[in-house]
Amino acid sequence: MSSNEGSTDTRKKGGRPAGKIWEYFEKGAQVSRGYYAATCSFCGYYWATAKPLRLKKHIAYNCQKVDSDTKIKVLTLLLIDQEDSDENINSTSMTRRKTSQTDVDEDNENFPTSLDKEIQISKALVKLFVCCNLPFSLIEHPFFQEFMKVLRATYTLPTRWILSNTFLAQEIARIDVKVSRIIENEINLTIAFDGWTNSSGQSIYDYCLITEERKEYLWLSKDYSNIAHHTGAFLGDEIIKVVEKIGPEKLAAVVSDNAPDARVARRILCERYPHILNIRCIAHSINLITKDLCKHIFVVETIRKVGIIHQYFVKSHAMCQFLKDAIQVLEIKGGGLKSHTKTRWSTMWDCVNSVARLELAFARVLSIHESEIKSRVKDILTDRSFFENCKIIATILHPLKVSVGCLESRTSTLADCYIHLVSLAGAIYRLPIQNIQFKYYCIEKFNERWNEFTDDTNLLAFFLHPQYRGKGMNQEKFNAICIKAGQIWKDMGHDQASCKRIIDQIRKYKVKRAPFNLSFSNSNNPLVWWETIQDSDELQALALRLFAITPHSASCERSFSILGWFYGQRRTNLALERVEGMCKLHTYYITNAKQELSYYAIDISEDQLHTQIIDSIMEIGDELEEITEADFNIFDEENIVDTEVDQSTLYMLNITEEVELESQIFDIDQEYEDDQSISQRVQAVVLSPQHDDFDIEALVRGIGEL
Repeated sequence: MSSNEGSTDTRKKGGRPAGKIWEYFEKGAQVSRGYYAATCSFCGYYWATAKPLRLKKHIAYNCQKVDSDTKIKVLTLLLIDQEDSDENINSTSMTRRKTSQTDVDEDNENFPTSLDKEIQISKALVKLFVCCNLPFSLIEHPFFQEFMKVLRATYTLPTRWILSNTFLAQEIARIDVKVSRIIENEINLTIAFDGWTNSSGQSIYDYCLITEERKEYLWLSKDYSNIAHHTGAFLGDEIIKVVEKIGPEKLAAVVSDNAPDARVARRILCERYPHILNIRCIAHSINLITKDLCKHIFVVETIRKVGIIHQYFVKSHAMCQFLKDAIQVLEIKGGGLKSHTKTRWSTMWDCVNSVARLELAFARVLSIHESEIKSRVKDILTDRSFFENCKIIATILHPLKVSVGCLESRTSTLADCYIHLVSLAGAIYRLPIQNIQFKYYCIEKFNERWNEFTDDTNLLAFFLHPQYRGKGMNQEKFNAICIKAGQIWKDMGHDQASCKRIIDQIRKYKVKRAPFNLSFSNSNNPLVWWETIQDSDELQALALRLFAITPHSASCERSFSILGWFYGQRRTNLALERVEGMCKLHTYYITNAKQELSYYAIDISEDQLHTQIIDSIMEIGDELEEITEADFNIFDEENIVDTEVDQSTLYMLNITEEVELESQIFDIDQEYEDDQSISQRVQAVVLSPQHDDFDIEALVRGIGEL
C-alpha cells in the first residue's frame, strides 16, 4: 500500500473563491458548473439557478427584510461594479459575456411587476409629483414615459387622469386617516393659524398642528372669501370650532402673528379654554424688529451703497476677476461677495458682512486699477466711514439672522424666544456711540416691541431650562415666575394644594435641591432632562408642557408657500379641496420624510434630511431670482425714518429690569441637538375642575422662603 493511501488531500481546490454576495445567501445544490441554487438569508426567497448580479439587485432593491447596513454594503458593490468570481466563470469570450448580460437584463425587463410593486411605484409617483410640484401632464410626456420604461419596462404607467384623480384621492384619504390617528394619541399640541390670499383672490386660512416631537401637519384649510370682514370675533368663533373637533384637552397653546384680528381670536379661544396658552409668533416679532431698525436713514443709505458696490463688482467681469485676485493674494477667508434674497431678510447680513470683510481686498483693487473704476464706486470705497457703517449694521443684523433661523426651526422653544430677544438687546446695548442717533433709535424701537411681551411665559420657560435656571435674571423676577407658574397650573384645572406643591418644587429647583440636582448636557434638550425627573409630578408636567410648545407660526407660512407653489401661474383654477389635499400630502411627506424615503434616507438623520429638503425647495426659488441694484433700496421714501432723537433724554433698554445684558449666558451661537423621541405622558389638563377658586398671588406670598 502506498504511503499516501488513506491520507486526506490538503491541496487547494482550483477555481476562484466565492463572491462576497454569498455571505447573505444559503448556497444550495450545484445546478451546473459555477451555478448554484440560492435562498435569501433574510426573506427566504429562492432561486433555482442563482446569478450573483441578480442576488445583488435583490438585496439592494427588493428584499423587504434586509437591514440597512447590509443594503448599503450591497449597493456599494453594485456602484463600484465589483465582479464576483462566479460571474466570470465560463465567460471566456466577449460574445459569451454579452449574451450572459443580455440574459440578465432580459430576465429583469420581462419579469412581470408584482401588484405590491405596482402600488409602491404608484405611491412614489404621487410623492414625486406633489413634493416637486410637477404638472400632472408630465406623466404623458414621451420622454418621461421613456424614462419610466427604462427604469421598469413592465410597469404600466397611469394616465394623467388616473394619477391626478384616482391615485391622488386614494393617497389623500390614506394620509388623512394616518394624521387623524396620530393626533388622537397626542397631547400638548400647538395650533397655529394664519391667513393668505391666493392668486385668484381667495382668502384662505390654514390651521396647522405641531406635536411635541415638532411634527407639523396641515389640519384644515378654510376659504373665507364669502365673509365680508374677517373680524377677531369671527376668527375666534372659527378657531373654537376647529379646536373642539380636535379636542381642547389635547392643546397646550395657540400661536399666530400679532395682527389685531388674530390677537383678538387668540384671546377669545384662551378665554373659552384658559389652559391653552396665548402665544405670539416670535419669528414675526423678530421680523418686525428687523424692519423697524432697517427703516432708519443710516441703514437705508448704507445698504444702498452696498448695492452699488455689489452690483458693480458682480456684473463687471473684469472687476469681479480683480476682486477674486485680491482675495487670493491677501488670503482672505470666507469667499467673495455674497448676494441677498429679496424674500429673506436674514440674507442681508451675508451681503453687508461680506463687503465689510473684503475691505482690504477693495483697497488693493482700488490701488492697482483706480483709473478703471467708476467715480461713484470710487467715492464709496474711499470713504472710510462706509466700512465702519457696514460693520455696525452687520453687528445688528447678525443676531437677527441667527434668531430668525433658530426660532423658525422645528426645535425652538419658549426659552429660546427669551434668550434671543435678550441677545438682540445685548447687540443694541454694545453699539458704539459714534452714531448715537442710530443707537438711541434702536433702543426706542426695541423697547416698543419688548413691551408687547409683558406676559412672563417666556421668562418662566427660560427659568425652567435646566442649562440656565434663570442665570443672569434679576432676582426680583423670581416672585413673578412663581405667580406665572401657579396661574398656568391653576388654569389647567388643578386645585390650591396642587398649586402650592408646584411653587414649593420651583423653589427647590432654583437651588438645585433633589430631585432637581441632575446635571445637564449640551447634547441633550430640556425635554429629555425633565423626563428623567422623579417625585415631582407637578413641575415636571408643567415644564414638559412649556417645552412642547412651538413658539412660531412658521408652519402656516410654509403651508402658504406650498399653496402658492401649487397654484403657480398655470393652476389658478384648481379647487381649494384639491390644493388642500395636495398640501396635506406635501406637509406629511416632508414631516415624515425619514419613513417615506425608504431608500434615500437609509443613513441620514431626520433633521439632516428635513434641512436638505427645505434648502432644495428654497434654492429653486433663489435660482430664479435675479438681484438688481434697485433691490437694495429696501424701503419707499415715505417709510424711511430720518428724524433726530432727543439726546437730552436718557434712553435705556427696558429689558435691563429683568436681566443682566452682559451675562455670558445669552450666547446665541450655542446650538442644541434635538433628535430625541418624546414618550407619551398622562394628560395633565382638567377641563372641568371640581374645586373652589383661589388667589395665586396670595398663595405665593403665603409660602415662606426656603
